Amino acid sequence: MVMVIRLFGGLPERGDVRNSLYELLSSSYKPDDPTKNIWHRSDRMIAKRIRMFAVLTTVALLSGLVLAMVYAVSNPRIEENLADEQKKSIFSVLSETSRYIEKEEDGVKYFVGEDESGKATGIALPAEGNGYQGKINLMIGLTPDLSEITGLEVIQQVETPGLGGRIAENDFKGQFEGIRTNPAAYYVKNKEPDNNNTVQAITGATISSMAVVSIINEAVQRLKQVLKQGS
Repeated sequence: MVMVIRLFGGLPERGDVRNSLYELLSSSYKPDDPTKNIWHRSDRMIAKRIRMFAVLTTVALLSGLVLAMVYAVSNPRIEENLADEQKKSIFSVLSETSRYIEKEEDGVKYFVGEDESGKATGIALPAEGNGYQGKINLMIGLTPDLSEITGLEVIQQVETPGLGGRIAENDFKGQFEGIRTNPAAYYVKNKEPDNNNTVQAITGATISSMAVVSIINEAVQRLKQVLKQGS
């Protein structure tokens, strides 16, 4: 019977049975497409980066908003404090002054001091320039004819504490009292000044000392030019 079935093709050979079973199982199982896995990983990475970017952007925007709010609240008070310091410095560099008149010519602002009788006591000249670490704001006291410095105040500075920051100390500022403005003031290092238009630089802070001298010379020279043109 088996021979007859095999003869007419009714039953497959034993090897054919195994092959048929393998083909059936193979057709029902297909491994994941590696290309799809790559795309899935790529999508996840992109989504992760988008989330990270969104978080960082939000943090940056919130930080900027907070800084803007702090600036808006604090800036008026800072400006008010600077104005108060400026007023005090005017009377400090012009010792005999009881009142002053604010003037401005050709973009140069200055203050003319007067005593009780209305006599001019001198000119207070605001000046600003770059130091070693940042801006330095000064108030320079001058005689009415601008020939001599009567005093110096450092209104604002951010120089290195203990070094350049010493420009605000009396030992340095006091050197400018009585300094002649013609010829221009200059500085010396590691020795005592030997004339009436020289100051001694602060040890270890030559750049800051030089900056103060340069700011004074430039501001005084500018004021001289402006007043000369106006006369």
